[in-house]
Amino acid sequence: FVQQNGLMKEEQYPYVGAHQNSCLLKQETERVFIQSHQMLSANEEAIADWVAANGPVTFGMNVTKSMYSYRSGIFAPSKTDCEQHSMGSHALTFVGYGTENGQPFWLVKNSWGTYWGQAGYFKLARGQNACGAANSVVGPIMGK
Repeated sequence: FVQQNGLMKEEQYPYVGAHQNSCLLKQETERVFIQSHQMLSANEEAIADWVAANGPVTFGMNVTKSMYSYRSGIFAPSKTDCEQHSMGSHALTFVGYGTENGQPFWLVKNSWGTYWGQAGYFKLARGQNACGAANSVVGPIMGK
């Protein structure tokens, strides 16, 4: 569907975190097209390079109980927390990265709505494959 019809920009089709009865895709609306995708290696430096050069990527990670109460700062779950307190897997998006007080982080967009975290985003510790975040990363190849 996406390869044939494209995607609308978020400003034109915002995620509302609730069931919508119909698709709001309008043919006259500006869209972006994804030609294909590429699985990225589980190397966080290479993933950061991809994000810098090509934009956001989708990834999966284990969600811990502590993630539900995240509000601010860099979320750095322990290996024990990831392995023993997992609530299951979840798909998210790396949209950027940076460093705060010397600690590298990923800027991550979540799908739990703007009332969660920092307006729907959070900072995830980078460089430690937190809860398997680097294990399954997919980058879009743009074009039609």
